Amino acid sequence: MTRQLDQRSDAREERRGTQVLTFRLGDAEYGLDILSVQEIRGQAPITAVPNTPAYVKGVMNLRGAVIPVLDLGLRLGGSAVGEAPLAVTIVVRPQTAAVGLAVDSVSDVLTFTDSELQPPPDLGSNSVPFIRGVVHTADKLCLILDVERILSEEVTAAGEAA
Repeated sequence: MTRQLDQRSDAREERRGTQVLTFRLGDAEYGLDILSVQEIRGQAPITAVPNTPAYVKGVMNLRGAVIPVLDLGLRLGGSAVGEAPLAVTIVVRPQTAAVGLAVDSVSDVLTFTDSELQPPPDLGSNSVPFIRGVVHTADKLCLILDVERILSEEVTAAGEAA
């Protein structure tokens, strides 16, 4: 009996799925686990901090707390996020410290099941450490990112030093 209940519970979880906030960087679509997203901020003043990696845009004031802001395009090895009218900062709080991630635009919330999440592509010596998996929707591929890997210790420490 307990085994049947466990199987039904697993089936419900599978149908319910995982939700991610999808956003754009250039022409690519990405997603972050919605549970790690604290809020989405429009264009806010960012103060540059000297001697930080290029992908650290600086720091911003979030209701009295100073948080680091990363240019997610640069962090992923791509182009810098522009100053487009739809550009936003996604504030994530995966563990304890909030961090802003600058992106070109926010798209939607995508729900998928574990069976729909495909493993990251095998690119040989070019690893893809930030990608948790890939989801194929009706008309596009969405790369699901691992927030914990994006926010390595060195990044968090750079923001806290500011």
